[in-house]
Amino acid sequence: MKIRYTRHALARMSARGITKKLVAECLIAAQKIEQQPGGSLKFTYRNKGKKLVVIHEKNKENYTIITAYYEN
Repeated sequence: MKIRYTRHALARMSARGITKKLVAECLIAAQKIEQQPGGSLKFTYRNKGKKLVVIHEKNKENYTIITAYYEN
């Protein structure tokens, strides 16, 4: 699995203190997966009491991260 990041995702992750390692953990161990309009996927993962959300698109061998944020 190769993970690619959009510029938007990298900027938002940096501003929110979300690491690439944490995004990878979310993709592997997501507790909830939802289809989004337009075909992207919303993965939700709880880490240390915080709910991390990763929005991404997947093709045959790549995940393209669109954004990542913490949700209440």
